[in-house]
Amino acid sequence: MITVLIIDDERGARSLIREYLSGFPEMSVLGEACDGAEAEQMIHALKPDLIFLDIQMPVYNGFELVKRLTFFPKIIFTTAFDEFALRAFEANAIDYLLKPYTRERFSKAVSKVLNRTDSSKPLQDLLENLIIKTDTPVNYMLLEKGKVLVNVAVDQIMYLEAEKEYTRIVTADSSYLSNLGITLLEKKLDPTRFIRIHRSHIVHIAFIKEVRKEPNNYQVILTNGSLLNIGRSYLDQFKKLIL
Repeated sequence: MITVLIIDDERGARSLIREYLSGFPEMSVLGEACDGAEAEQMIHALKPDLIFLDIQMPVYNGFELVKRLTFFPKIIFTTAFDEFALRAFEANAIDYLLKPYTRERFSKAVSKVLNRTDSSKPLQDLLENLIIKTDTPVNYMLLEKGKVLVNVAVDQIMYLEAEKEYTRIVTADSSYLSNLGITLLEKKLDPTRFIRIHRSHIVHIAFIKEVRKEPNNYQVILTNGSLLNIGRSYLDQFKKLIL
């Protein structure tokens, strides 16, 4: 028997999953959660084999919830985000269901769980596939803005600024706060486009307007007027841009 927890802030969405699961006697629903905090408690208490997880929820969204877990069930995302935005985690999630989905599409996702003979990777691997893995630089990032996730083109990012364990990501017309540290984010940026100039700053080379040489340090001035110091330990690498 595969135990299941349904996590979604919409009653109708939870009811639909229950209805569709009724056709799978191998599945046993342990309960439902309507926000991230309740879901976290239930996952750690009930330890389900599988969770159906929405992304946009009160308290903690789906991504925040995953980062807080110490017990890692299999996961099927149920979300209104389009396929383009979700390609990042196809590799390690069991599947995702794009709302509104049909019974046939739901059955296909559940079949992946039933037919999978190997154990699924922990959800930490899923998060690493979103941002942390270093094989290929990303061209887009899903970044939080209030209660939604915005799909931001990396080339729109002017600079990144460390804020303790978080990172402020700044574009020409907005800014976003990532839960990941600046060093982890650096690993997903193209080093031919982004350069670390300080332990607290990474800049997009295309947005550098000029460099100010002071007696004891260098300062980068970006096209939006932001002025950032170049740390001494990063100066030699930065000077490679000077021809």
